[in-house]
Amino acid sequence: IMPAFRWTSHMNPGASFWDGITSVGGGLVPYVAFGSYVGADPVLVRRNEDAEQMQKNHAAGIKNIGYTYTRQSTRDLNKVYSDIDNFVNFYGRENISGYFIDEVMRGNTQAQVDYIKSIYDYVKSKYPEKIVIANCGGEIRDAVAPYADIWLTREVTADFYLNHNPPSTSEFTKNPANADRNFHVIHTTSPEQYEEVLRLSRERNAGWLFITSDTNAYPRSEERR
Repeated sequence: IMPAFRWTSHMNPGASFWDGITSVGGGLVPYVAFGSYVGADPVLVRRNEDAEQMQKNHAAGIKNIGYTYTRQSTRDLNKVYSDIDNFVNFYGRENISGYFIDEVMRGNTQAQVDYIKSIYDYVKSKYPEKIVIANCGGEIRDAVAPYADIWLTREVTADFYLNHNPPSTSEFTKNPANADRNFHVIHTTSPEQYEEVLRLSRERNAGWLFITSDTNAYPRSEERR
């Protein structure tokens, strides 16, 4: 799963970035989480170049994942629902395979559980064929585990992952049977660290993994949640 959180018009250099993804194809990159936001609370608008890229991804066997955010599970749910609907309305239901729900809280309170449950239920009732990928960025509580098909439970630097990663505390992440629902994103990684990151991801039951040497301007670690 590749979190390509940039619109085509914002990439530099744009075409070569996306060409690199489509040349790899869906065999190695089954999903691309597509899109980002700029500003405090902008309105999602259709971009023709994004529609074209989604079609190219689809032709390459890559499934496009729409994006929305929750501001630590506090954003107005109607705005989240609007984002979800707009991806289908703007780009075609056949070109969108699911949604990446960002900035989700881990489920410390019932309100946090109810929040992601509302989003999950909305997607599954209106678009039952779509998958839901939720990003907590760290360990989740078991109470929220049912309310995403895939949970991003690590979004950290390679140094954190290799040297400071705390043990799992939830039954969800500790259970190897849930590997296909457990996703790790490891950034700021040097090539000599790739093999060890990959080994540890298997040991930590991450069936989905994205490793990059790029840096994340806003890395999310356990401390942020």
